Amino acid sequence: MIAQDLHNWGFNLWMMIGCFGWIIILAPPVIVGLLYLRILLRRGRIRRAVAEHYRRTHLSNGAPYPPSGRGVCQRCKLAKDKVYSLKSGTRLCHECFGLLLASELARRKDEEDVSK
Repeated sequence: MIAQDLHNWGFNLWMMIGCFGWIIILAPPVIVGLLYLRILLRRGRIRRAVAEHYRRTHLSNGAPYPPSGRGVCQRCKLAKDKVYSLKSGTRLCHECFGLLLASELARRKDEEDVSK
């Protein structure tokens, strides 16, 4: 009986040492792999956040939007949360600013057509 208990105890001891050995060998690569995956996911989130911020703060041609704040639009005479202050001193809401950009784009296209 004692011999059997010693044999089981020795076998269990070797199994524990073996398991701890495998844990010691495999744990660092698994932890490094998980950290690398976390870094890759974070880079993707940061890249998407930067692209979203750029999209919200820049026009389609790459120029930044003019400074904005709360106020009254001089074109539609409505109080808005976002009113752009142009260099000319005009204050336009987002919708009126879009119309101004569209009219300038159409004017430039007409000028290019006339010059051809």
